[in-house]
This record gives sequence, structure tokens and C-alpha cells, in this order.
Amino acid sequence: MSKKSGPLNKAEKFYLDNNEASAKQFASDLNRSEKVIKDYLKTSTKEEDSKKLDSHTVGNLMGTNTARGKKGVSVMTPAASELSDATKTATEIDRTGHIWKPKNDE
Repeated sequence: MSKKSGPLNKAEKFYLDNNEASAKQFASDLNRSEKVIKDYLKTSTKEEDSKKLDSHTVGNLMGTNTARGKKGVSVMTPAASELSDATKTATEIDRTGHIWKPKNDE
């Protein structure tokens, strides 16, 4: 049986993005040429997609419309809050030299 030709479909791309294996194993599983698999894996944006978390941004998840459909308010939804927490980076602050000591009352 010959290998499939043409561009990868969404299901194949999803399979490649969400599984770990060698290009040879992927080619065998999907009945595709190894070259097509390697080309896709080179240009794959797995890391960018994971940072975007399904391409949602905190701004998109904020409730910004009033009941009448006009903008003017901004409410943080639970989804926006969770996304904000998930994308925070932990930075350590150097607080040496910031210790306050009271002067002696002599």
C-alpha cells in the first residue's frame, strides 16, 4: 500500500503535537513519509501553543460587555484568573539591604 500524500490534516497534526515518538515511528503510525513528518516537527509550534493555552489570552477571557452589549466594565472571569495564574513567571526579588531597623531611643 502506498503512503498518503499531500499536507497533513488536523488530526495528524494533533497526533504529532500530543505524542512523543521518533519520526520513523510517527511515519509508520500515520502511513506518511518520514520526510513529511520531520518537516512538520521542525516547524511545529508546540511550545507557542502551550503558552497560549488554546489561543486564549487573559484579555479575551475578561467580561467586558454590559447587559445591553455596551463596553465600559471589566470583570475578571474564573477562566481569566486561572489563565493569569498559569502564565505568571516566578521572579525572586533581591531584598538584601531593605531591612529596616529602628534607631535606639537613647
